[in-house]
Amino acid sequence: MSPRTPLLLTVFLLALSPLQAGADVPEGYYAAAEGLDGRALRTAIHDIIVNQRVLPYSSRRDVDVRDAIEAMDEDDSGALFVNLLYSDAVAHKKSWPGYNREHTWPQSLGARSGTPAHTDLHHIFACDANVNSARGNKMYDDCDGDCRTHPEAPQAFYAADSWEPPDADKGDVARALLYLDVRYEGDIDGEPDLKLVDGGVEPGCDCMGRLKTLLEWHHEDPPDARERYRQEVAFKLQGNRNPFIDHPEWVELVWAEGEAVVLRGPSVYFDPWISELHYDNRGRDRAEGVEITGPAELNLERWSLEFYDGRTRKLYRRVALHGRIDSELKGVGARWFPVQRIQNGVADAVALVNPQGRVVEFLSYEGGHRPRNGEAVGMESEIIPVAESARTPRGFSLKRGFYQPDLWRLDEASPGFVNADF
Repeated sequence: MSPRTPLLLTVFLLALSPLQAGADVPEGYYAAAEGLDGRALRTAIHDIIVNQRVLPYSSRRDVDVRDAIEAMDEDDSGALFVNLLYSDAVAHKKSWPGYNREHTWPQSLGARSGTPAHTDLHHIFACDANVNSARGNKMYDDCDGDCRTHPEAPQAFYAADSWEPPDADKGDVARALLYLDVRYEGDIDGEPDLKLVDGGVEPGCDCMGRLKTLLEWHHEDPPDARERYRQEVAFKLQGNRNPFIDHPEWVELVWAEGEAVVLRGPSVYFDPWISELHYDNRGRDRAEGVEITGPAELNLERWSLEFYDGRTRKLYRRVALHGRIDSELKGVGARWFPVQRIQNGVADAVALVNPQGRVVEFLSYEGGHRPRNGEAVGMESEIIPVAESARTPRGFSLKRGFYQPDLWRLDEASPGFVNADF
């Protein structure tokens, strides 16, 4: 044991040695989540893991985060060494602060000091201090092009804004961040609402990425004995578990990719999309709304539209969708949703959100947008290249081509019908 290991932790570790701990989930721990999927599963998991003991970050008397990572990352060869994330190496416990605490979800991106996320053991690892510094607050992604390596982490690759761990660490990192996304919903005073996104990660956004890559890493590197051991130590000390280590199959159920494959022009898509929008016209605005095109018979229950104010960059309205898409052309159809008082200022935006809370499309008009809250927080919008104004004739809308999905034009409205003329 480390000379500074508190008695309470020493007694615990004597009963739990590395690689001997399996996923001994207490009976009934996940009972409320069994048989669910999508948002319902996400909510159930959140309610199960939300209450935890919060350890001090640093303490001379009590078990703190340093004590915890020295226990969780203890090397199989002996109690004096810890495994280092990213480095495929070990460090002597006496070499602190040559190694330190790596927050896989950086403090500047939401795991702030003073919140439980800052000391949440499920995402904090022992890491070489120089490597930790090199990683900084870079988001996780596959490194392409001009990539560098660190002499103390030769199997990790990084660029200016991304960090790719060694293959053996990718799943561990992914599941740590997937856990945080579900655990921290901002529903408790003083806690952040952490969200995994596919882009637009910047300090203060309470977001982290890249979601698509993390989902791939989860599948490529499943939980192993070392990760399950860390889980057991964290559970004993903190009192909650990472469900995606115990139930890796739940990741696909929480972050489902969609319900059907449909043909959209020359490409295959899994999700519906926004195909028509009307928000401004000459005189009093009339017949405002959004059209959704997608696979025939797709049930839009639990899908939603989120509308964002370009001035404040905040969500101002959420509209629940309903009904099924009809069949019109090549197995797809369109459904129109009237929405009153859609804002028509500079850089206003709309997002299409699936039942799992994933933004499948985020569009803005009259300028780019990056939200401060809502499901699209931190994302960069795709700008619709045409706009409406107070001179737009009534009966017109912004329409997106079915065969040319990158082409938008101001044209005579056709709400509820596939835009098959271009």
